[in-house]
Amino acid sequence: FHILLNYERLQTLWDSTAGTVTDKATAVVDYLDFYLNSGQLEETESNGTRQAMIDNIATASGDSRFTLGVFGAAMTAEFMTQK
Repeated sequence: FHILLNYERLQTLWDSTAGTVTDKATAVVDYLDFYLNSGQLEETESNGTRQAMIDNIATASGDSRFTLGVFGAAMTAEFMTQK
């Protein structure tokens, strides 16, 4: 059983964000945080988790950056304790 994710919106966000790869990775993390964690990573100032996600996405390539982002966001404590 496989879950196939469509990364089109994330790719569009990546392509349309101006700046460095870190800026682009930050935009992706903030987007995923908003939709998967209700903004809890930013709100709770989980800077260690958030920064680790940004660093990993910035250094990854192609679709793997989005896979890391989606699964990373889904494995955060903020996601696991959603009400």
